[in-house]
Amino acid sequence: MLSWFSIVIHPDTCLRLVDESTGYGVFATRPIARGTVVWLHDELDQVLSPAAVASLPAALRGQAERYGYVNANGDVVLCWDHARYMNHSCEPTTTSIGTLMEIARRDLEVGDELTCEYGLAHVIERFACLCGAPRCRGTLESTDLPALWQRWDAEAAEAFAWALKVAQPVLAARRLDGPGALITRALVEHRHLELPSWADGVPGGA
Repeated sequence: MLSWFSIVIHPDTCLRLVDESTGYGVFATRPIARGTVVWLHDELDQVLSPAAVASLPAALRGQAERYGYVNANGDVVLCWDHARYMNHSCEPTTTSIGTLMEIARRDLEVGDELTCEYGLAHVIERFACLCGAPRCRGTLESTDLPALWQRWDAEAAEAFAWALKVAQPVLAARRLDGPGALITRALVEHRHLELPSWADGVPGGA
């Protein structure tokens, strides 16, 4: 039986070195079906205000800035599990539903890397992208949203529709109230939900 602590990031994943330049990444250890929630924001994730991050010693501040992401409130969220090592791709293998969860956008085979779209909420300063995807944007900027929100909305709606059709072990760690609760409840109840739009900022984000 899976423990509560093993299922916040999907249990069929592991941390592995990609290469010396990229560092570590998250990989599938068993097949994961399209539509599966592979990561979910939970109560153990650290949520730090900008002031709290600024007050950290330099070594800790660097870790928060490197591995954290910015949520709908402008706070930095630092995942406690190895989800913080998920790398960016301009054509990622997962789709974000706000800053609440990541859903597999295609069937993942053993050894496939779980990647996500940093442009949604992670980019604070402009930086070069070396993901190598056919549609790689070359650079990631905080201003990407106006050009890409329609694509991101369509991908989220498609991923959510698939998520209603498959088993969701990660949702055992879902939040029962607060941001994103309506979305996770709809998935648990296998009920369609009209998702908020990225055009309005970070939708349903925790």
